[in-house]
Amino acid sequence: MKRLLIGIAMILAIGISLAITIVRTSNAGGNVASANGSGHSGDVTLSFGAFDHGGGSFTGQATFIDDFAKTKVTVDVECLTVNGNIASVGGSVVKSTNPSFPVGTDVNFAVLDNGEGQGTIEDNFSGLYVGGCGAAQGEQPPMMVSDIGNIQVRFNAPDKACSKCPGNHCKAGYKDCCGTCVPDDTPACEACPK
Repeated sequence: MKRLLIGIAMILAIGISLAITIVRTSNAGGNVASANGSGHSGDVTLSFGAFDHGGGSFTGQATFIDDFAKTKVTVDVECLTVNGNIASVGGSVVKSTNPSFPVGTDVNFAVLDNGEGQGTIEDNFSGLYVGGCGAAQGEQPPMMVSDIGNIQVRFNAPDKACSKCPGNHCKAGYKDCCGTCVPDDTPACEACPK
């Protein structure tokens, strides 16, 4: 009987914990902004996920691999700024075989999401540069064209206003329709999904 009561108490405790977690998650409202994906240019490969949960809470990780130099740098994300279809990601190096970016170095990189679809221009990303969150930034770092992969930058406006979608990032002969490139002769776009 004692084992049965202990078992029931454990099941109740797990159930209550699960219910509290579900309520917290559903009340959190999701990410305010995110940037994630992968890119490849020449010998450099980037794989990353960066998430702004609001209220100063950021999570994510980025890995830069340089096949020519045979180096790998892993960064824990500590900040994310989204401006249209461009994101700036900052954090601290947590693993590195690159002497230019030892563990503990504050770094930043930028990505450019040119949308999805048949007529899109390739996405772009920068290499790592020294200077983490809040560091004074001069010019935008040089961007590399990604020949493989997909980078996505998202800003979740509370009002879901279509006017906050990225600007025209499509090749000639195409237009933007809520982040997707469609041929110019496509009838008017419906409102962005809410």
